[in-house]
Amino acid sequence: RSPPCTVVITAGTYVWNRAAAVCSVSPTSTGDPIHRTHNTREKMSYAGYLMKGLLLVGLLAHQALAINVIEIDSDNFKPITDGSKNVLLKFYTPDCHMCDVIDPEFEYAASKYDESDEMLFGRVNGYRERDIVEELGVAGYPVFKWWKKGATEAEPFYYVHYSGRHGHTLMRMVNDRLGRDHHEEL
Repeated sequence: RSPPCTVVITAGTYVWNRAAAVCSVSPTSTGDPIHRTHNTREKMSYAGYLMKGLLLVGLLAHQALAINVIEIDSDNFKPITDGSKNVLLKFYTPDCHMCDVIDPEFEYAASKYDESDEMLFGRVNGYRERDIVEELGVAGYPVFKWWKKGATEAEPFYYVHYSGRHGHTLMRMVNDRLGRDHHEEL
């Protein structure tokens, strides 16, 4: 029989017992190990777990560099739309079905940009931020507003989607405004 493989991760030790198809995760602090039984016929080697670990680290590093969607309120609205960066805001309400459909796609599009793009993505809750909604004349949801770098007034951002992924449509529209070529996946 093969000896178990051990991979040391910063959060603890991961042990895979190939013969019993059981993994054991032991925290670095003292405590009982957690046992989980895997219902799989495939047994991974040390290299397989190392590759999975490296993939996970890569994904986490990419997320750290990606732009997050900022929750906009009356305190941060003016500083964010001061013209220092390009800004795309999505206005939504919690009970709007189309807002719920677009939200993960909006986050996807935001994740494709980083700090070097001088781009911010934010969302404004139409129920909580009535002052912002009234100031900008937002009447329905979802609505997008665009602030070009150097401008403090919002421009219309007419979201037109015909087919494919909503996130790709948003990226195409943002890239058009930034004067960039479209990524090959679009």
